[in-house]
Amino acid sequence: MAELRFRLADPNDPAIQDGVSQAHFSTAEGQIHQVSFSWDGEILICDRPMAESGKLTIPWLVPGYGRLMLSTASLMQRDEPYFLPLELARGKLVQLRDQLSAWSMNGMTIPGEIAELLRIAHRHFALAATSQDDVETASAEAAEALRVTKQTIDVLTASFSDQRLKLMPRRHGSLPAALMLEVNEIPTGDAESTVLSGFGTTSINFRWPEIEENEGDRQWEKSDRLVDWCEQHRRFIVGGPLLDLGPAGLPQWALSWSDDPNNLQSLICDFVESAISRYAGRIRRWQIATCAASGGGVAVTEEQRLVLAARAIEVARQVDTECELFLRIDRPWGEYRRHGKHRVSPIQFIDAMTRSGVRLGGLTLEYAVGYRPGGSERRDEIELSRLVDTWSKFGLPLSVMLRFPNQFPDPKDTIKENCQAITIENADEAAQAEWLLRTAKFLAAKQPVVSIDCGPLIDPGMDSAFPASGLCRDAATPRQALSDLAALGNAKAAD
Repeated sequence: MAELRFRLADPNDPAIQDGVSQAHFSTAEGQIHQVSFSWDGEILICDRPMAESGKLTIPWLVPGYGRLMLSTASLMQRDEPYFLPLELARGKLVQLRDQLSAWSMNGMTIPGEIAELLRIAHRHFALAATSQDDVETASAEAAEALRVTKQTIDVLTASFSDQRLKLMPRRHGSLPAALMLEVNEIPTGDAESTVLSGFGTTSINFRWPEIEENEGDRQWEKSDRLVDWCEQHRRFIVGGPLLDLGPAGLPQWALSWSDDPNNLQSLICDFVESAISRYAGRIRRWQIATCAASGGGVAVTEEQRLVLAARAIEVARQVDTECELFLRIDRPWGEYRRHGKHRVSPIQFIDAMTRSGVRLGGLTLEYAVGYRPGGSERRDEIELSRLVDTWSKFGLPLSVMLRFPNQFPDPKDTIKENCQAITIENADEAAQAEWLLRTAKFLAAKQPVVSIDCGPLIDPGMDSAFPASGLCRDAATPRQALSDLAALGNAKAAD
């Protein structure tokens, strides 16, 4: 094992302790390795399997912006401890400068205020670097460098969105990306008029455990009503996922077949065939599976999950040759690999699937902020841009599913696998609206993104993967997020 050592200003801070529990180490190639963290007094020790250079990624509090997932620059092996706040500021500054250079070379007009903000950020970084003997001063200057860097990123990415959205409609003659709403109840009143004005695409979740709670007794009534409403109002419908290999994703009765993959595959294929056949010609795009790479819901290997997902896609294509078949990728950064239970990354999983001859119509990247363990830590738009660019290398259309809590649940309310909205304690309707609007607008400006799922109509149950993520208080009353997103859709159409 090879050690990397880090100094911190206040290692006893509960936020730092919690951040360490979510931290991971990645190589220059982006591979996440299983590492262990321990403390030697006030020194954080990262034990790695090998002494190669790499990056530490950890949730970190940025003044004025809350907790964000930050990465250091590439760190080499050395005996002297690194000062972690300084290295995180260095990593974010390097990332900002790289992205600024790339967009500038691609013809983006850089806002004039960027140069001054960068100068201020570099000044605070230099003060932190030259004050490391005074831990409190160095930590304060590094924090200010991070704050100004994040402010600069916001200015840069907002300008990128504005410039791209002005060009893309004129170039393509249509909206650059479809805003999508998950219809988990039929909207009425103000909610219905808002949905119809701003969302031309709707998604309907087909949860197998709810449709077939008892083996052989499938209840399609709710799904039928939702599909009928979408058709009546001429919405483009996206169905699924049909197969969820994550926690609580399969019916309880199906789990008894986890030690018999062949029979489990038959059950899955029968359900997929039944759903596709029932709505053939009505639902033109299906998300066939989710959590295929990460698993956690059924005791099968990575190879067996790949086979199950591939077979489900094959069956769906045989039933309806015209529909588009997408695969949803949960936690697409692959941070769950830090536990050492997965041999391949999400990218490698999809690469293996496509190389085996599976024909996918597209990929859905799940970005659910504020949920643990099934969600992702919040990241800035540069990180999100890099994620989209990485996944676009498959040459497939990309959809992005966004989820953000509209409230901070009572800690006594436990949900699936103890997944709680605990990473954003100030979550409320205003924070949800601000994050969804900014993120959706930025994603719409990314060329590979064809659709953005902004959330469910009403709050799903507390036993769901992403509770308190609804865009309406009830079926008739829109929250601020729904109104703002509908206005974004209308504004794009008017450009």
